[in-house]
Amino acid sequence: MAVRWLCSPHWRTLEEAAVAAWRESRDALILVPSVVMRERWLARLTEEAGGVHGDAVATMERFAERLAQQTALSLHRLARPMELRLAALEAFQALPALPNQWRTTGVVDAFLNAVEELELHGLTPNEVAETFDDDDSIAHLVAAWRQWKRCLNERHLWSVGDVLRNACQAIGDQKASSPRKLLVYGFSALTDLRWEFLRRLMDNADETLIFVPYEPTNESAYRYARPFWELLRDAFGVQGERLTDEVPDELSAIVKEAFRWQKAKPELQSTDRLAIVAAAGEEQEVEMALRVLTVWRREDKLARYGDALLLARNLEAYLPALEAVSARYEIPLNFVGELRRPAWGLRQLLWAVAEARRNGLDGAHLWQLLPSPLLAFGWRPPFAR
Repeated sequence: MAVRWLCSPHWRTLEEAAVAAWRESRDALILVPSVVMRERWLARLTEEAGGVHGDAVATMERFAERLAQQTALSLHRLARPMELRLAALEAFQALPALPNQWRTTGVVDAFLNAVEELELHGLTPNEVAETFDDDDSIAHLVAAWRQWKRCLNERHLWSVGDVLRNACQAIGDQKASSPRKLLVYGFSALTDLRWEFLRRLMDNADETLIFVPYEPTNESAYRYARPFWELLRDAFGVQGERLTDEVPDELSAIVKEAFRWQKAKPELQSTDRLAIVAAAGEEQEVEMALRVLTVWRREDKLARYGDALLLARNLEAYLPALEAVSARYEIPLNFVGELRRPAWGLRQLLWAVAEARRNGLDGAHLWQLLPSPLLAFGWRPPFAR
């Protein structure tokens, strides 16, 4: 069993190294942390090979589901988010002894988040109940947790904790076939149960390469990834290998100097490799930038638009221009996640109020209201009681 840990602060460097490793062994499994990253990898491998099987790239939970199903006595699958919510609502209805605060808006999301976090750290309802046997609030949580699990099981559904735990058992019993080569890409931290699953995969693989966004010389900016590196070092004696970055020195300086907490500002050298585009407004700036990218594409200096990096002072201000200009130039533009909308102006304010109220006055939607001048001291929002 060989394990290598390769790092770079630049995603493009990590991706090129991972692609090179995949070329050497095309039957390797690529594990990624998100569905969005999986789609990106399938598109990249399709460019490389002209087409790949969808199973070549998987998220950790989906691959664990595949292994767990190989040994399941009945047909089970990982529950979808809506199925988890419906099971929680059914569980709450089946427990009339729950206190009134469990009947308020937003409690389902809070319950699902808490249970998922507990399960991802390898805990079960019985273990939590035994640890906090004199806490009434924990007792209600455990009761709802157990009922929720029963509701899922009746429908032949697994929670994320079930999937990872069953997959670990299947690998340990040698009843599921695991890949001989692993490419673990993009992870910077793992919960206890995810780490246990990954470690079992690594124990059964001949070779594992782990690609992590990390810069050893910039501790303040990448402190979040250091525990993952220490975990691998203690478990497998892995020493991180810093990949050589084929990027301009100017971009490397941005990454290196962005987080210089309580350190003197360095004296920067002048350069002619960075060009500033000035125009009358956002749309003109975006049009000039995309025009340059289009010329580079025609001159074969740019393989894909996604290889270019556009830096903006405030993305929200440039969103309308990006949408309009990209459509004019027929450039694909995909937004990942929810578009943020500023909460100033009456229309935006009313939208933000409605979203905050719908989400139980909690989370990012509520925080979007705070910059609005209409929420000055003494003004009562329409949802106030």
